[in-house]
Amino acid sequence: MNYIRRLIHKYFHQKTLQYQLLVTYLLIVIIPFIAMGYVFYEVSISAMKKDALENYNSLMEAVSKNINAFLEGTSKEISIYTSIILDTDSYNLNLLRGDEYRSEFWLTENKHLFDTFNRDDFISIRAYDNYGKIVGFSTNTTNNKVYEYDSHQEETWQQIIKHNYQDELLFDIHPLETNGVYSFTASRAIMSPKDNVKIGYLSFDKELYAFTNNFKQIENRLGGELQIIKENGTLLYHSNYTLIGQLADQKLLDHLDRLSADTFIEENVDGEEIIMSYNKLTNENFTIVGSMPLDVLTKDINSLGKIAFYSVLVLVLLISILSYLLSSYLTNPLKALMRQMSRVEKGNFKPEIDIPKTNIELTQLGNRFQTMVKTIDDLVSIQYQTEIHKKDAELKALIMQINPHFFYNTLEVISGIADEEGIYKISDITESLSRLLRYNLSHDSELVTIQQEIDHIKHYFFILKSRFEDELSIDMEVDKEAESYLIMKMIIQPLIENSVKHGIEMKIGKGQIRLKVKKLGDRIYMEVADNGVGFDENKLTYFRQFTIDADKRFSLTTSSNHLGLKNVYSRLSLLYEEQLSFVIESEKDMGTTIKIEFPASTTDRRSNQNGI
Repeated sequence: MNYIRRLIHKYFHQKTLQYQLLVTYLLIVIIPFIAMGYVFYEVSISAMKKDALENYNSLMEAVSKNINAFLEGTSKEISIYTSIILDTDSYNLNLLRGDEYRSEFWLTENKHLFDTFNRDDFISIRAYDNYGKIVGFSTNTTNNKVYEYDSHQEETWQQIIKHNYQDELLFDIHPLETNGVYSFTASRAIMSPKDNVKIGYLSFDKELYAFTNNFKQIENRLGGELQIIKENGTLLYHSNYTLIGQLADQKLLDHLDRLSADTFIEENVDGEEIIMSYNKLTNENFTIVGSMPLDVLTKDINSLGKIAFYSVLVLVLLISILSYLLSSYLTNPLKALMRQMSRVEKGNFKPEIDIPKTNIELTQLGNRFQTMVKTIDDLVSIQYQTEIHKKDAELKALIMQINPHFFYNTLEVISGIADEEGIYKISDITESLSRLLRYNLSHDSELVTIQQEIDHIKHYFFILKSRFEDELSIDMEVDKEAESYLIMKMIIQPLIENSVKHGIEMKIGKGQIRLKVKKLGDRIYMEVADNGVGFDENKLTYFRQFTIDADKRFSLTTSSNHLGLKNVYSRLSLLYEEQLSFVIESEKDMGTTIKIEFPASTTDRRSNQNGI
């Protein structure tokens, strides 16, 4: 904590206010922003790495299924060939039993087999007796290539399949001849159907692409690599063909001993992150291992990092500019005030005090300084100041003499001009506005007939319709019998204004206001309803509490968003007291209905209540 205090004192003490504000704002805004950007970037990278691991793991599972399907298909093909050879009338079976091989019989006997398996992915099909002597042979007729089968790997493979006495599929990947291309070779023993004893074996040779097509989606990607490791740890296959047949990496083998399947990220010797995924296929006794540089799967991370970096850089620049402008905005009034003080110190008691009103404190400070300068100037030249105040008072008196008739006359001029120009809508609106003003500003009486109040409301409704046009419909239902009774002036208009402002204007769609005035017995019933958004439940509860708490009525009528509504209630309650019924029914998004009842009277009730 002491270190922080010393740091603040070192970089903030006796510095300009603008500097302090600028640095403070930058520290408060930029540091959290950079921290949030860093966290967002790290979280994004983590999420993308996780997604890459999941995707790559799914890809490896698909590759495992493809390889399994390929091996099962190869096994079925060899089984079909074996079943034909084991036909007791077959020339192939006689050869396996020791008959002399004659090529013309072999070709005749096996033509349908060659037609069946003579596809582009087949290189050759070979049949051997128990002594390793070839008794049947066929190659792909599309290229008619004859192989020597003399590579070191092929000779080793021949020894393995020659001594295989189990009815199981063996397979290997190696060149068929010295310096030849790699091929996929599968072999199975031919078992006698009588005594289940081996009488020979078959070897299917396929193009390597027939096998590698099962995982080309890995190898086709930059840096993608696939290994297939046998149970003894040697490589059945490796994307780098030169490693085929060699012992796999010991570190990888140690990892395989612990888990049968896993996907993880590790760094190679160059520090590059590599995704490793392996799946041990127990049926075939080998493990498929795939690897790929992480940046191949998450190549968008680098672009995301650049975007994040430049975004932060631009935002920091913008924040710095805004911070400077804000600090200038806050300190310029102080600088202006200091310049004025310098002028006063030099004896100029009438400086041009023009301090920007950027905040309340500086405004008050400027006003106080201005008052102080004026007071000093009054002491120096009191007579001059007296004349100034006198003229100012005369000007204010002239302004106060402006008569409201000026507004009426102006509106009549506008109406007349509109009539002359044929713009009758403006004329009608102006005429209605003029009548509204006359009605509102007249002080003849606080009580008017319901007919007068309704006539006034019609002008108000006309102006509302001119504003909202077809978006507002207005229905009025006034009982003729009620028109001659008295009502307090300006009661209905505030209720209509409340419906428009807090109900109709906030509604989406067409609004509707309905006004009803009826005489029910010896009482007047008034209803104002709308289909607006309805009262907020808290505000409605607050208003109902207002009607109950009489001591707060007058203080609250000047501090509410529903000023007109409370004003209407307060005025009516003063006149009718307990005889007033004032009910608000409101449902959210459905509308509001205000129902008012009070005694029907044709005389001023206050004359019978000692002026109350």
